[in-house]
Amino acid sequence: MQNFRERWFRPRMIGVHLRRGDFLRARPDVAGGTPAAAAAVDAFLAQLPDAGIFLCTDDGAPDPIKGTTRYEGVREWFAARYGGRLVLPTPRSLDRSTPEAIQDAVVELWLLRSTDAFVGTRDSTFSGLAVLGRSIPCVELAAPTLRYGQFEWLARRVGAHQFITALGYRHFGRVVPFPALCRRYRRSVLHLLRDPDRAFRRKFPGKNR
Repeated sequence: MQNFRERWFRPRMIGVHLRRGDFLRARPDVAGGTPAAAAAVDAFLAQLPDAGIFLCTDDGAPDPIKGTTRYEGVREWFAARYGGRLVLPTPRSLDRSTPEAIQDAVVELWLLRSTDAFVGTRDSTFSGLAVLGRSIPCVELAAPTLRYGQFEWLARRVGAHQFITALGYRHFGRVVPFPALCRRYRRSVLHLLRDPDRAFRRKFPGKNR
């Protein structure tokens, strides 16, 4: 790790962690906005004009639940924009269930924790650990994916967002991300459609309808 840092890092570095992978399904409300990340990096570069950029992302990683893979080209986008000042690790694997991916993630986290400013993904544990206990300039991005952004706009327009959010707060006693609530209540509706008597049996166990 130290050899990598000495070889590739400039005296001052901006760390970037853009969570993709399973976040594209689980948290599409915060898993988009590569241009927004670049805007945050540019703002730091205005303060640290000689800084390098260390980018970590799981773009292209398989979703452990669905098994699907979505690739947005985050690495290529940053490489085209920042050229030689970009430091881009090459993980041996993006499958987080493999020892190689876990080991590489630990190395990336250690390197992120040695940067001088940080751009991360909101609600990502990895981004949180990168700045935990540190006093450095930090931006947490919460930009939605394009498709989810359109869906949430429509949900707000028809009042579904407010209704589902209030229902979730009543149900769980805390604020739950809107995408998670949608998945939860969608499953409940599908179960009810498949088995209309399910709700009755749960409310009145042992009785016939």
